[in-house]
Amino acid sequence: MVVIELLYNLFALVALSVLSGFIDNICDRASLRGKVLQGLLFGLIALVGMRYPFVIEKGLIFDGRTIVISLCTFFFGPVSGLIAVVIAFAYRLWLGGPGVIMGVTTILTAFLIGYYFFVDSREKQREVTWKRLYLMGLIVHLVMIILMFSLPSVHIRETLRLVAVTVFLFYPLITVLIGKVLADQQERKKTLRLLSLQENTFRLLVQNSADIIAVIDKDAVIKYLSPAVTPLMGYDAEKLLGSSSLELVHPEYLPAVVERLEDLLLHPENISVSEILFRHADGHYCSMEVVGQNFLHQPGISGIILNLRDVTERKRNAEALLQKIEELERFQRLTVGREIRIIELKKEVNMLLKESGKPAKYPIAE
Repeated sequence: MVVIELLYNLFALVALSVLSGFIDNICDRASLRGKVLQGLLFGLIALVGMRYPFVIEKGLIFDGRTIVISLCTFFFGPVSGLIAVVIAFAYRLWLGGPGVIMGVTTILTAFLIGYYFFVDSREKQREVTWKRLYLMGLIVHLVMIILMFSLPSVHIRETLRLVAVTVFLFYPLITVLIGKVLADQQERKKTLRLLSLQENTFRLLVQNSADIIAVIDKDAVIKYLSPAVTPLMGYDAEKLLGSSSLELVHPEYLPAVVERLEDLLLHPENISVSEILFRHADGHYCSMEVVGQNFLHQPGISGIILNLRDVTERKRNAEALLQKIEELERFQRLTVGREIRIIELKKEVNMLLKESGKPAKYPIAE
């Protein structure tokens, strides 16, 4: 019966601890306001536990305040822990009775042990594991059992008989249970913060990129277009959403584009690189270097990502350079050929002069 009454109290505290996650969503635990709110919450949870405890006799009660205060300090730091301590300490003093010295002392020791684990985790970057939670719970409640000897001597034996085993066996387990709830909330908050940061970074990069970033589905229907499509191709990005990207491709390039798309669907690990002509909003075609990769099975994307870079100017410059090279080569051939012909004519003149017994007129280096 003792075990059942204590477990009712402890599981009520488990349910109340879930409220910590709601507060953390409203007000970040790292802020002073968040720390104060968490301290008030856990102080009230400890108070609720003392309002409905297991009673040995009036003023000698057992509840889950040590679990609540140690976990509050461990997860939210000394500010939150001290606020919870003040609430629990004041209420326990007000209750009075033969267990008051033990009651307030267990509150203080739970705070100190929780603070030690808080500092140790921060300094050594330790993860919150069930083993560490169990160890903390075990230490806190072994100290509680030792402090039972501070009770008036008439109550020590009976108190040890009634609650010592329950405290030793179940309190560390409830510490793990509530601790895992808080750890999961903490990890979820970190994950959401990281996702938000990555999303904002991606949006910032995409919206400020000089290249066009596009996402299409397996049928080449446009799901997303970055703002760069307006200066580069003259289109309003929103108006193209839901239309087929193949409609913008030059007819001569269409078979090759369809083939590339099918290859990406069959081989998601491949990265496709190609140069394609796309129709500009004013009707002319611009040359784009397109890099595509299949992310259809990636949650949050579910599409093929395309990076389009306008290479029209680069291609025009390359063609102009090639034309200049060809002109220079043609000029060189003409010039060199003329010089060779003049040398041959000079040789013939020198030979005729020599045959007529006259000296050579043109010096020629052999």
